[in-house]
Amino acid sequence: MLKKILFFAVLLGLFSSISMANVLDFLPANTSMFIYFENNEANYTKLKEVPLFDFALQSMGIEFMISLNLNQLATSQNIKDPAKVWDILKGDVVLFSTSSPEEELKNLESEAPTSPKEVSPDELLKNLQSMNFCVVIQPKGNSKEALETLKKLLSAMEVNLDELGVKLLEYSGYILLSNSNDLISQAEKAYSGQNKFADNPEVSKDLVKLLSKDSWIKIFAKSTDPEKLLKDLSKSDVEIPVKYGNYLGWAYFEDKKLVGNGHVDYEITDESLKLKQPIADVEELESKFSFPGQIFIFANLADAMKRIDYIFDKISEVVKSQDMSESDEEDFDTTMVIVKNLITKFDGKISAGVKVGQSATATNFVAEAGLSKVDDELKMFLKELSEKTIDYNGKTLYILGEEEGIEFKAFVEGNKLFVTSLNPDELNSVLNQGEVVKSNSLYNELSQNEKGAQLRIFADLGQILAEFLGMPVNSGLLIDTFVGENSIDNRLIIK
Repeated sequence: MLKKILFFAVLLGLFSSISMANVLDFLPANTSMFIYFENNEANYTKLKEVPLFDFALQSMGIEFMISLNLNQLATSQNIKDPAKVWDILKGDVVLFSTSSPEEELKNLESEAPTSPKEVSPDELLKNLQSMNFCVVIQPKGNSKEALETLKKLLSAMEVNLDELGVKLLEYSGYILLSNSNDLISQAEKAYSGQNKFADNPEVSKDLVKLLSKDSWIKIFAKSTDPEKLLKDLSKSDVEIPVKYGNYLGWAYFEDKKLVGNGHVDYEITDESLKLKQPIADVEELESKFSFPGQIFIFANLADAMKRIDYIFDKISEVVKSQDMSESDEEDFDTTMVIVKNLITKFDGKISAGVKVGQSATATNFVAEAGLSKVDDELKMFLKELSEKTIDYNGKTLYILGEEEGIEFKAFVEGNKLFVTSLNPDELNSVLNQGEVVKSNSLYNELSQNEKGAQLRIFADLGQILAEFLGMPVNSGLLIDTFVGENSIDNRLIIK
């Protein structure tokens, strides 16, 4: 009887391990980041229910064109059933790396040319090849057939994996693609139960939290050491009193919207830098800005302004740790004082709007920044920044330059600095005609449950598509950043 119980227990355990096995089982313990796509077939169906993606994939015919091209490639390679091409990505997929940000910075720094103009495609490819990555695919159906189909497709697309230094193979029902033999070996060992990512005590708690999210996409990035990153970049030892946790990201569908979230915990170890009151948000700005546009940006950096002394002290510490002559150091100190004085004239509250037109001259732009102080130093800075100044109905216009026929100008009115493509009279007329952004029904729909953001970007994509294509779509985008006392969250909503 005992033997039967043990037999069934082992059998149950075996079946459980098979049913639980997925692409994440290939992650080795030293994984630094991964992006995991779960159940692509079902989630792709949900993606097409989101108005923006439905418009792009169905109405614009992108899905049809991709399908047509893939079928043509499949036919050219004598693939008997072109429909099986889609089976490759219908299951789960994960892309992961074991390289740390510090290592990637060193690689890019060592390979980087002296000037951006010198970057060639070969050099870019070489930099990419230095990044350690692996992709694991769990295809629908027979994995060996899927591998052969994928090889034929890549051949038809004239992709030479050997030249790219990329390996492609089948392993235990999965397809592995990597630029590192060592990483493939680590992945295979992890799948067999050795040195697994899930067993790493540094990440196991966050991994459980992330995998509990009912989402299509899951993203993990191991915490980085700001001091070490700064040391690698500047070769200086500077203490940074902030510690960050692991980054977690996830995206899911809700009410025919794609919702993306990002979260990272942090800790400020210097008590003097901790804020003692609630962190300011953009609610005050969105209820006052009345520009008739389709794209809006709001930022309330008032709390960041309170840390301005600390920020400038750290910048000075880093720069002065480099080799500098005495005269260069004096020039740097003078510049820092000027820049700091200018920045402290702003209260950190910024609102901006864009009205997109079918031509550059039909596009209007305005940004307004709140000022805590207006004095001659600010006016002198604007004058030095501008190409010329002109008097306009008693106001000084600082002409900043021209881009594609649009003249950008700045002027001060009351306690605000405006940067815009419009003259003051035109701007006042436009602002008087416009309604505050909160009156936009789409804006309210996307932001109704999103309170406390310090940075917000909103785009009425439907209005923009109607302007250019004459095809109205009830579609929009909202991006929020929330800075709390111990965490930073980002949220993306696409309708």
